[in-house]
Order: sequence, then C-alpha cells, then structure tokens
Amino acid sequence: MRIIDYSTVPATDSACEPEHETLVQEFRDEYLEIMHSMGDGSFAAGLLFPAIPLWIEKGVGLDVVQKYLAQLI
Repeated sequence: MRIIDYSTVPATDSACEPEHETLVQEFRDEYLEIMHSMGDGSFAAGLLFPAIPLWIEKGVGLDVVQKYLAQLI
C-alpha cells in the first residue's frame, strides 16, 4: 500500500507504515473485491463512484482525478 504526501513539491509516493495498512485493510479488501467483480471499465460505465479527497489549490488528489477522467476519453 502506498501513501502520497502532497505536502512536498512534487508530491512523494512512499510505502505506508504497518499501522496504516492495518487501519485500512478491511476497506481496501472490500474495494478491491468490488473492483474485480465489476471489471476495469466500471467507472466509465457509471458503476463505480470513487470518493477522492480533492483540494484544487493545493493539488491534493488531482493526479487521481485525472486518471479517472482519462478513462472517459
């Protein structure tokens, strides 16, 4: 599991601490199971509604939103 630190410029991507992984593991497993069952095109088909933290002024989450929008083109 990876953590994106948006407080650095450019944002840094690093491995998470074991505590973080334990904290989100159940939610992550459920998400991955749903993603697998719906398939790669689930967002473009309108079946997946991701919750993405977004703060435009700070650039938080813009990279993730751009990846999802690219699936629609």
